[in-house]
Amino acid sequence: MLKWYKSHFFKSNDFPINILHTKPHPSCPLHIHDFTEMVIIGQGKAKHITDYGTSEISEGDVFVIIPGEKHGYKCNDENFEVYNIIFDFSTFEKSMFALKKSASFKALFNLEPILRQKGENIKKMKLSPYQLTISRDILSRIQEELSKKQSSYEDMCRALITELFVFICRCYEEVPISTHPELIRIAHVLEFIEKNYDKKISQSELLKICHMSRSSFQRTFLKSTGTTPKKYIIKVRLAHAVDLIATKKYNITGAAYATGFSDSNYFSRIFRRYFKMSPSTFIKQCSSIALNNLSNISKL
Repeated sequence: MLKWYKSHFFKSNDFPINILHTKPHPSCPLHIHDFTEMVIIGQGKAKHITDYGTSEISEGDVFVIIPGEKHGYKCNDENFEVYNIIFDFSTFEKSMFALKKSASFKALFNLEPILRQKGENIKKMKLSPYQLTISRDILSRIQEELSKKQSSYEDMCRALITELFVFICRCYEEVPISTHPELIRIAHVLEFIEKNYDKKISQSELLKICHMSRSSFQRTFLKSTGTTPKKYIIKVRLAHAVDLIATKKYNITGAAYATGFSDSNYFSRIFRRYFKMSPSTFIKQCSSIALNNLSNISKL
């Protein structure tokens, strides 16, 4: 199994982003990497090979490969053109604070990769010719910035990659819900949770958003996220609470109430269960290890 690492593609560890534009793109065996990759098919067609099956890909298709996900390509098309946007997502998290909460982002970056690994046949997002043209223009500008490295090029690249992801997520929002109804419905539930984690959230509210029966919702949510709605809400609240504590915006009790926990003692018990330390110990340490735990718990 081929393993590709950040060091193979990122010229600087301080700015882990690169755009690979290949035409024709050759066949490629199954491989894994330790970075996130967005793939945009510019032209032609090929087969996308994964551990869980093979699917046709063609012009306009967009999908995200997460770290550790096995994939490759089988291609005989001389016109097969691929844009690989490879990046360390932590580099852009602050500039995409609002985008990360959106249903389209949740669907494309989180739910689709999870469901693919479970063998679900997820129909890929497809850009229209017009949307693909706009995406190409943004990608060209990013490549130019990376090549010329003029003053503050890192900031310009962050702005442009944010523009690209926002644009693609807006395109995703135009995909008819009938294309993959369960995925979109769960994505809207996740968006609601992200925007209302500091309030009391009832399952009846979530059922109204997804228009599903209780049993179907619970089954689909577990399949899509790997956890239950209750545990997912707790993880979101904890992630925000840790951020408030780490940045010293609130004390322990204040952070608990500000993130939707109605009981500070319950918050401390949950905190210890997930982070293997008490909130007070976390405050004393506030180490890189603890912050890495925050990153892990906030992921699906």
